Amino acid sequence: LLSGILNTLVSGGILLFYSHQLIGKTEEDEEDAFYQKGYCGIIKHLLLSAFTLGIWQLVWMYRTTRYLNQVEGYESMKPSTQVIAGLFVPFYLTYWIYKNSLKLDALSRKQGYTFKLTLPCLALKFLSPLNIILPSMLMQERINAIAKGEMQEGSKAPVIRTEETNPDQLPEL
Repeated sequence: LLSGILNTLVSGGILLFYSHQLIGKTEEDEEDAFYQKGYCGIIKHLLLSAFTLGIWQLVWMYRTTRYLNQVEGYESMKPSTQVIAGLFVPFYLTYWIYKNSLKLDALSRKQGYTFKLTLPCLALKFLSPLNIILPSMLMQERINAIAKGEMQEGSKAPVIRTEETNPDQLPEL
């Protein structure tokens, strides 16, 4: 049993190493700036979520709590307390997803996004009650979009929004 667990951990580590090498890195300065703004590649997030047996989700929860504490008008949460509560308090992850998706919606409204994540994140959390992988992917995707938007605004480049302001409007051909 111990050798099977060890074999799985070593294989997972090797797979993570090579997947990181395949994904590659962009310019270091740009990548560091993205990470300071909460950016984490969605493929990297998915691979780490799958192969670290839940440890990455705890790290992600800490990072996201720290990142979303910048939202004005909402109470600041201590990241380490949130992780501990998520581990030991039943249904706390659902509460955490609700509160932080509200913060993320408020932050994304400043960037011009109108689609709210709170309801989809809660629905995905109820579909996967023991983990937060599915809602975390939605939340991380929005954080990535916000980080890219801030980087574009900082470099005076035009900001491209992926979501339409009027969902009833047909695209032009």
